Amino acid sequence: MDDQEAIQALDEVYGGDVEQLDVLVGLMAEKKIKGFAISETAFVIFLLMASRRLESDRFFASNFNEETYTKKGFE
Repeated sequence: MDDQEAIQALDEVYGGDVEQLDVLVGLMAEKKIKGFAISETAFVIFLLMASRRLESDRFFASNFNEETYTKKGFE
């Protein structure tokens, strides 16, 4: 973040303790990765959550078989 006014405001609100910074506020304040619409932290969170959602979705995990899907659907 390059906006000194915003940095100062966040510093005052959170008492200078970056650990107290709300994650959503921090994500909005963080610089975006060049060529991306989100910041590095948001990208890492996205990757972690996407893989967890796939692993916990029974249609991609335990029920990914021909009993659940038609033969054509499974292909």
